[in-house]
Amino acid sequence: MSAALVVPPAPVQQEGPRRKRFTRAEYEELIASGFFAGQRCELVNGELIDKMGQKPPHAKVIRSLQARLTRVFGERVQGQLPVSV
Repeated sequence: MSAALVVPPAPVQQEGPRRKRFTRAEYEELIASGFFAGQRCELVNGELIDKMGQKPPHAKVIRSLQARLTRVFGERVQGQLPVSV
């Protein structure tokens, strides 16, 4: 029986500064402290992502699509829109 030598892959070199991955608990602690006051961000796979606001045409399409889906699927359809002033 012959054996083959398996060489592990070289570690991937990251360009630029090292990134800090956040846990949900760390993220919630930052929110509770007011660190993100006035900012829109979310935690995705440990990374903080800036959320873009919806412009009126985008919000209109979402409302229209939600109304149509609700007619087909009933109240199980939920959407998210910014609060209108």
